[in-house]
Amino acid sequence: MRNILILNILVFSLLSFSEFSYASDENILYNKHQSFTAVIENVIDVTDNGFRSVNYILTWNDNKIIVPKNNLPVQKKKGETLKFLVMWHELKTDDGSVKNLSFQALE
Repeated sequence: MRNILILNILVFSLLSFSEFSYASDENILYNKHQSFTAVIENVIDVTDNGFRSVNYILTWNDNKIIVPKNNLPVQKKKGETLKFLVMWHELKTDDGSVKNLSFQALE
């Protein structure tokens, strides 16, 4: 469970960087997204002081990934299918570039 929490924090950090990046168009080297569908293998539902985080664990490209639910109104259950977005971003930095891979639930 600890490894899942660490992975969850890492994914959330990557999402935060890609969604709230200060990068201008001139710093974007590559930007692509594509939707996929997969079966939910597990649901991580954490509540702290009234704040809630729901994430789905599933397999994409032979890798276990965590897809955040975000503010979607319906919560899915284990065994249901989830449509999600995969986003690839490459941003120019002072030292070359950084490539970010992020996921977001679509339903």
